[in-house]
Parts: sequence; C-alpha cells; structure tokens
Amino acid sequence: MFLNGEISDSLFYALCAGSILAVVGFFDDIYRLQPLLRLFFQILTAIIGLILIGGLDHVDLGFISIKQKWVLTFLAFWGILW
Repeated sequence: MFLNGEISDSLFYALCAGSILAVVGFFDDIYRLQPLLRLFFQILTAIIGLILIGGLDHVDLGFISIKQKWVLTFLAFWGILW
C-alpha cells in the first residue's frame, strides 16, 4: 500500500514503529519478559508513532471541536498505552 501511494509516508512509518510491539510480543511469548520492559517498549512505540504522524491537530466530535494539539497528543499517548 505504501509503494502504491495508498497511505501517507508518516502513517507508514508510524505503522513500522508499531512493529516494535510485535517483536516484543513475540519474545514475550517465548521468554516471559518483565512487565516493566514491555511497558518501556509500549511507551517508546507510542512516542515514536505520535512523532512520526505529527501528533493530533484537531478532533471534531460534532458538538465540539478540540484544536489544542498538545492536549490531543497527550490524550492519544495515554489512549495508545491503555
């Protein structure tokens, strides 16, 4: 899809960052990694992914539109970790 131009560059790189979690999950299944190590990689992946997509600019809920990028990016970070 990336090579055909169907998805943007930033989305492709953010999805590649998410592959870190797939590798960590694979090793966790085999070696039972410590929870803090898994949490570290989840935080790292969330930060890398949000940086690569440029954060969230705005969210329109229909009745309200939120345009504070730092608030939305912070909420997206916690949403990814959850």
